[in-house]
Amino acid sequence: MIEKVKGTIFNTGADLIVNTVNCDGIMGKGIALEFKLRYPGLFEEYKELCENGEIQVGKVYLHEVLGEKILNFPTKNHWRNPSKIEYIEEGLKDFARRYREFEIESVAFPGLGTSNGGLRWDVVLPLMEKYLSDLPIKVFICEDQSRAEGVEREMLTYLYRYVNQWELLEELSKRLRIRESVLIGIRDNFPKRFYQINDMKIVTKTSYEKLFKYLYSLCKNGTDALLSKEKKESPVEKGISEQLTLFDDLNNL
Repeated sequence: MIEKVKGTIFNTGADLIVNTVNCDGIMGKGIALEFKLRYPGLFEEYKELCENGEIQVGKVYLHEVLGEKILNFPTKNHWRNPSKIEYIEEGLKDFARRYREFEIESVAFPGLGTSNGGLRWDVVLPLMEKYLSDLPIKVFICEDQSRAEGVEREMLTYLYRYVNQWELLEELSKRLRIRESVLIGIRDNFPKRFYQINDMKIVTKTSYEKLFKYLYSLCKNGTDALLSKEKKESPVEKGISEQLTLFDDLNNL
């Protein structure tokens, strides 16, 4: 059964989440970069398979990282090339043949090849429905068109708080070795989605990855000593709750 959702694959709670990749060993943009930053072990394994010529279009590859099941789905050969609809179809066929071996009851797919791959959603979606709709598992097709949610929303909330208080901005700059002017630039053009930071001209790839890893770890592992110091009189969780409300107000402007 297929359920279309506006959000991202990371917030569906599916047993298996699908990552779109190339066969070149590079996760440099889009959802693949987010997977790389969220699950470091995934990238090393994927890169080694690519170097050995084991990642090929038309075949899907299961990885288990940090207790998560991730399916790498090649949509192109070289990372610079566009995706091809025939690669999508062959990969879907492979998944439909093999889904039982993954021991899952649900799976979340992004739009295959529709972002950096350049394929049209109105062409890809019918193909996904053709091969996935009759499977006896729950299939989420994620359009990623909603506002930030889940961990991404928390990351933006922390970042908003950092860059809007000068002492915190200075400390974050020192801690991550990111120029203050870069953080000020982010503050002055604050994004509604975290990945939009990577598209800012003032933000280098290295700075983006540092920010992502730091804030993601902060959200996954608990409170931050700097924020605790900054707000001694009450728990950090209270401040974060207040900031989430403020961030919602910003998104509704």
